[in-house]
Amino acid sequence: MENHALVINSFPKTYAMTGWRVGFAYGHQPVIDQMVTVCNYAVACASSVSQRTAIAALDLIKEEKVRVVPGYPFGLPCDGCIRIACTIKREKLCEAMDRLERFIAARSQSKSFI
Repeated sequence: MENHALVINSFPKTYAMTGWRVGFAYGHQPVIDQMVTVCNYAVACASSVSQRTAIAALDLIKEEKVRVVPGYPFGLPCDGCIRIACTIKREKLCEAMDRLERFIAARSQSKSFI
């Protein structure tokens, strides 16, 4: 079975390390070698879309100091959505939701969404 099994896992979900992007994989060496090749090309630099999103996020941080990520990297059902990490205390999360609500309300009135 060792030549047919592949294990892929990450630390962020298991250990509440949101955004750290630390993971691991183990399996048959030829498969791992191909995964490393693909990964090297995929993460060599941030895409232009990611760079523009990062700039917009920094503007979100300046105004209300709340960080979110776009939903589209998580699949089509998430397109047009945002992802929020709920790995903080409830009080802080409620405060963040209030700030996010203010941000959206301000954009809704001026119709100037990112």
